[in-house]
Amino acid sequence: MLTPESPRPPRTPRPRLSDDGGQTPPAVPSARFSELPRRIRPEEMVEEVPAAPPNDPEMGRNAENDWMVRYSA
Repeated sequence: MLTPESPRPPRTPRPRLSDDGGQTPPAVPSARFSELPRRIRPEEMVEEVPAAPPNDPEMGRNAENDWMVRYSA
């Protein structure tokens, strides 16, 4: 058991195991990760979409016939 005063032993890397009992060297990193992807310009980051039409200021009511709705009941 380690106490706060006792130093930790150095960590040793674990050997990689393969199907053939460790006879093959570790795999070479893939060529996919050997270079960075192409740079994206700021102009390509913005998507331009036409705006939706503005909302109806009268909220779908007919101001000329609004009095009928209020007073007929």
